[in-house]
Amino acid sequence: MLKPASGGTALVRRPSSVAVMMAAIALVTSSTIGIGTAAAARAAEAPGGTEHATEPLNSEADESVARLGPIDPGSRVAEFPLPDSASLPSDLEAGPDGTVWVALFGLRQVVRVAISGEVVETVSLNSAPTQFSPDGTGGVWVTEISGRLTHVMSGKAAVEYTVPTVGAGLAETAVLGDYVFFAEADAQQLGRLDWRTGEIKEFPIPGAVSPWGVGAFGDAVWVTDSGCDTIWAFGADGKLRQSFTGQTGLRGVQLIKPEVGDVVAGRILRETRIDSFTLSPDGRLHTKSLTGENGDLTGQVVRRDGGVWFVDREANTIVLSAVPAGASYSVPTRGTQLTGMALAGGRYLWSAERRSGRLVRLDTTVAIDADRIAGTDRFETAVAIARRGEATSSGSAFLVNGDKFPDALAVSAIANYTNTPILLTHAGALPDSTRRELTRMNPKSVTIVGGESSVSPAVEALVRSELPSTKVDRVSGADRYAVSRALVERYAAGAGRPLFVANASNFPDALSAGPAAGRLGGALLLIDGSKTVLTPEERSLVQKYGGTDVRIVGGRLSVRPEIEAALRGLTASITRYDGVDRYAVSTAVNASGVIPGGTPLVASGASFPDALAAASIANGWRTGLFLVHPDCIPDADLTLLAQAESPAIVVIGGEATLSKSVEEIASCP
Repeated sequence: MLKPASGGTALVRRPSSVAVMMAAIALVTSSTIGIGTAAAARAAEAPGGTEHATEPLNSEADESVARLGPIDPGSRVAEFPLPDSASLPSDLEAGPDGTVWVALFGLRQVVRVAISGEVVETVSLNSAPTQFSPDGTGGVWVTEISGRLTHVMSGKAAVEYTVPTVGAGLAETAVLGDYVFFAEADAQQLGRLDWRTGEIKEFPIPGAVSPWGVGAFGDAVWVTDSGCDTIWAFGADGKLRQSFTGQTGLRGVQLIKPEVGDVVAGRILRETRIDSFTLSPDGRLHTKSLTGENGDLTGQVVRRDGGVWFVDREANTIVLSAVPAGASYSVPTRGTQLTGMALAGGRYLWSAERRSGRLVRLDTTVAIDADRIAGTDRFETAVAIARRGEATSSGSAFLVNGDKFPDALAVSAIANYTNTPILLTHAGALPDSTRRELTRMNPKSVTIVGGESSVSPAVEALVRSELPSTKVDRVSGADRYAVSRALVERYAAGAGRPLFVANASNFPDALSAGPAAGRLGGALLLIDGSKTVLTPEERSLVQKYGGTDVRIVGGRLSVRPEIEAALRGLTASITRYDGVDRYAVSTAVNASGVIPGGTPLVASGASFPDALAAASIANGWRTGLFLVHPDCIPDADLTLLAQAESPAIVVIGGEATLSKSVEEIASCP
C-alpha cells in the first residue's frame, strides 16, 4: 500500500485488475487460476495518452539514486521464512506494537509478524487474501478473492462482508470515517461499506475497464484505472465529480492533507515512478515526480521530508529516493519477485518475497549519514563547535573550565537557549586555541562561569587584555550548587517555563537536561541528589521559577525519591526522565518530545567536555543531543532517529572519544 505520510488513507499500487495478480501468482506456482481473463487481456494492452499539466521530472531525486547503484546493506537486512514456502505473500501492512500484517494468498491466512520475524498471530479466512489497507487502529481491511471484504484486528475474530455483485474482483480499499471504499476491478464499480451498519452500496464507474486503486481524504474518493489511463474523483456520497484521462502507467493514488488551503493533494503511483500532485481551482491536475524513473515499482512509503522508500521489483532492490542523497539497497536473495512494503515501528521496512515465500526486513538506519565536528583536543573541539554554530550565535560567549565539570555543567541550558557558544579553558591557563577563537569572534560579552578556583584571575585578566572592547564578567558562587542557582537567577526567563533538576555530583544527567531545558526556554538547577531535603535556597528558587512545571532528569539513585516528594509540594506538575543508566536517561529525554527533529548531535556519555560545548548549538540547529557509548549507539536511540527520519547525525569529538563505528551508526549489542 502507499502509506500515509501526513493524514489520508493508504492505497493502491498493484496491477490493473485482480486477474493480473492471479496470473502473476500462477506463474510463480505453475498453477492455473481461471478468473477474469478478459480483464487480464485488457490490462495487457499498451497504455497511451498524455498527462495533464505535468511538470519536469525531479532529476535530482533520480540521479541521487542512480549514481550510487545497489548497496549491500550488510547486517541491516534480514530475511525470514514464512510458515510455508508456498505461502504466496500478496501484501503487507504495519500492525500494532511494531509488528507487520502479511497476507498469505496460498494459505488463505493473514499473519502478524514480530520484528524478530516470528509469526505471533494467525487469522484464517474463507478464501485467499489479496490486498490490505490500514483501518487506522492497528488492524487491516482485507479483500478476498471470493468477493469478501474482511476486517482483521489483533486478538479478535475476523469480520467478513460479502459484496453483492458476484465476481466483482475486489481490488484496493480506503477508509474514510465510517466508510470503507473499494474498487471492483471486474465489475467496473466503486463499492462503499458502512462498517457500523454493514450496508454496502455500489456505484458504476463510467468508462472504466479495470479500476484498481482507491484513495480517500476529507470528502473525496479517487479511483485509478490503468486499463483506460483514467483517474476518477468521487465524493463520499458516491457521486462522480471529475475525471482525468491520459494518465499512463497507473497503479494507485493517495490523497493527503494539503500543505496550504483546501486544495486536493496527494500522490500517484505509476509503474515506474511516484508523482506528487495538486488539483488547482480550475480543475487541472499538476504532477511532479518524487522518484524519477525506475524499473517496476510496487510497494512504497513516503517520508515527511519528501523522500520516498519503494521497492523496485525489476532490480530486486529497496530504494530511498531523496535529495541530496538517495540510495538503492540490494536484497540478499535474487529473483524474489518482491511485492509490497510496510514501515513497522517507524524503523523497519518490510517487503514480501512472493517467489521464495519469505519476508525481507531492512533497518532504515542504513540510510543515516554522519558528519563529525572535532579538534585535536577538547579545547579545539569546542572552538570547532562554536564556528559551526556561528550562523545562529548570539554574539557573546561563555568561558568555563574544560577539565572539571562542576561549575561548567550549569551553563548548558542557558547557552542552548541563547545560542551562545561555550569555550573551554584550563583553570590557570587559557589555551591558545581558545584565545585565538575569542580574538577572532571579538564577542560583545564574555561570561566566565565559576569561581576563581575554576577559572583563575590570571585567565580573566588575559581575556580582558585580548578583548579590550568586550564586556567581561563572572557568575560564581561558593560551590557548584550556588553557581547553578546564580545562573538561574540571572538568566531564567521567569515563571511559567519548565525548571529542570539534575544531580551535580556527576555530569551525564545534567548534560542530557541542559539542551532540553534550553529548548523549552527553561532553566537547569543542579542539586545534591543524594540528600533527602532541599536547601532553603533551592526551595525558594523552585517556588519562584518552577511553580508550574518541574522536570527531574535521572533515576532514583541520581535524585532521591525524597527530593521528588519535596518538589511535588512546590509545583503543579512534576515529571521524571528515568532510565537504567546515563544512556537510557538521555534516550528518555529525547523521546519525551521536548527535542525537535533536525540533524541530531551525538556526543560521548563517558566524558563531559564535548557534550557540554555541543549543547550551545543544539537549539540554533533545532535538534537534540544524544549521549552514546564510545563505540556504539544505543538501539533505542537508533529507533528514535529512524522514527524522526533523521537523514544524518553529527558526531561530536575525535575518534579517541567516539570511534569510527559511531560514524558508521553501529548499534550497541
